[in-house]
Amino acid sequence: MGTVFVLQGRIVTNGHVLLNATQPTGSADVRKLKPQYRLEAVFGAGGVRRVVLPADSPWRRHPSLDLIVTAWPVGAVAPMGLTLATGTLATSTSVALLGFPSVNNNTDRPEDVDRAFGRCPEVPVSEPSMVISMGQITSVSDVTLEHDANTMGNSSGSPLIRMADGLVVGVQRADGLSSDRNLAVVASGLAELVLAAAP
Repeated sequence: MGTVFVLQGRIVTNGHVLLNATQPTGSADVRKLKPQYRLEAVFGAGGVRRVVLPADSPWRRHPSLDLIVTAWPVGAVAPMGLTLATGTLATSTSVALLGFPSVNNNTDRPEDVDRAFGRCPEVPVSEPSMVISMGQITSVSDVTLEHDANTMGNSSGSPLIRMADGLVVGVQRADGLSSDRNLAVVASGLAELVLAAAP
C-alpha cells in the first residue's frame, strides 16, 4: 500500500506500490492494471468526486528510479493537483510530507506511532487519514534526497513538498522506521516520465 497523488494532470506513485496490481505489456517501461483490480480516485472538499481509472491505462515506469506514472483520464473532472519543482535543491530546505500512512499494531512501536502522528498511541488512527509531517532536507544526491520528516509504513509514493512555494521536490520511497533514513526520489527524475505519460 502507499499514497498516490496528482501532478500536472498525471497520477504518480512509487513503482513498488503498484507492482503487484499491474502486469507487463510488450514494452519494458509500460505496465497495465491486472483485470482483477480496479483503481478509483476519490477527491474533493465539500463534494466528494469519484473517478474510476480506465483498466487499460498505460502506467509508465521509470527504468531505474522507483516511479510510475499514468495520465489522468481524458474528459474526467480532475483535482487541482500539484506542480513539480525545478532547479537545484539545498540541504536544510523546509519540507512537508503529505500522505496516508497506516498503523500496524503488530509491528509499529507505540513510540513511533506517537512520533509520527503526534498523538497518544492509545488514540485510534482513522484510515485513510491524511498526515502532514514537517522537516528539512538533510542531504541531496543526483537521484535521491534524505529528509527528517516523520514517517510511518505505507508512506511510499507520498509527495514531498517545499514549504516555501508548495512545489513537489520529491516522492517518498522509504520510511525511516526500518532504516533510520527517510529517502525520496528527487523531482528531476519525474520530469521526463510525466511528459511520457501524456494522454
